[in-house]
Amino acid sequence: MQQRKKRLPMLKSLVLTTLVLGINFSLFASDNSEQGVIEALEAGKIVVAKERFSNLTKVEKNTISGKILHSRILFREDNTEDSYELLEALSEDNKDNAEVYYYFGRSAIVMAQKVSIFSKLSYASEALESWEHALSLNPEHIETLEGLIGFHLGAPSIAGGDIEKGLAYAKTLLTLDSEKGYANLAKVYWQQGKSDLAEKAIADGLAITPNSVEIYFTQGSVYSGQAKENSMLWKEARVALNKALEYAESAQEKQHVLYQLGKIAVNSGEEIQAGIIALEQMFALQADQYQQWGRYRLAQLYLNNNQPDKAKDVIAKVEYQDDDELEEQVKSLAKKIKKAVKKQAKVS
Repeated sequence: MQQRKKRLPMLKSLVLTTLVLGINFSLFASDNSEQGVIEALEAGKIVVAKERFSNLTKVEKNTISGKILHSRILFREDNTEDSYELLEALSEDNKDNAEVYYYFGRSAIVMAQKVSIFSKLSYASEALESWEHALSLNPEHIETLEGLIGFHLGAPSIAGGDIEKGLAYAKTLLTLDSEKGYANLAKVYWQQGKSDLAEKAIADGLAITPNSVEIYFTQGSVYSGQAKENSMLWKEARVALNKALEYAESAQEKQHVLYQLGKIAVNSGEEIQAGIIALEQMFALQADQYQQWGRYRLAQLYLNNNQPDKAKDVIAKVEYQDDDELEEQVKSLAKKIKKAVKKQAKVS
């Protein structure tokens, strides 16, 4: 159980993090086609994507691709359960569609992270089955391969997790996309405790793609996980993530890196002001991912920086909706902030 707990942060930060090139907002301001919806989603502009989807015809909305787009919008709005139910129904009638099963698997794995411990196994198993089916339909489906690798890195054996299968999928991915392949190969080797092979995979990947946001992000994220047992790695994690930020082009890429820098400041207790700045920059991007967890992290940093009043204002804005873990964390932090505010008031 302890090993599973240690894996969970890496699962959340790496498994479902898909770094894609964004598109400038002004370039697609009036594109109400399906492609326009996709471009807005990939740029992290969920409000724009939702507006464009609403302007599609009824026929377009009711096609398979239209329903998938609807599910993706729900997913990105953090309406995970609605997205899951839509895709569950869609999967029953479209058993030969790899895209349906990829997105169904993705919604199931996030449901597994959000629900109580009694339901996690069911959703995790469903995610695995969905992704395996998607891959059987399209053996070169890169996103499905990434999902399966992440699953086998993060899931316990009772849920079907198998690190050797993850390694095999990473090697397959390497033949299709060297950048993603090396990043995922490194994750697997680190999970196996083979640091030398992991570092070699990172070096080999950077030799081919020296400005790789994904490889530097992977390196920094893994270092940050390992730094809890080796504090010397906090600095290395920040160096790698700042390299990722240097090469990031889209708001979508930048928000992943900035959130991780803020999280590192919380967990390390170091460079708190830099962490605050990183999260404030993330919010300034107006990208939709990490909004709630980002506010939670920012409140933590303000509290750690002896600014309980600011922490109080930020924590009050967190909307945890159906995220049980976030709800628990927010309520716990809110109590600490309340005590800190009272203590500060007495001193002044």
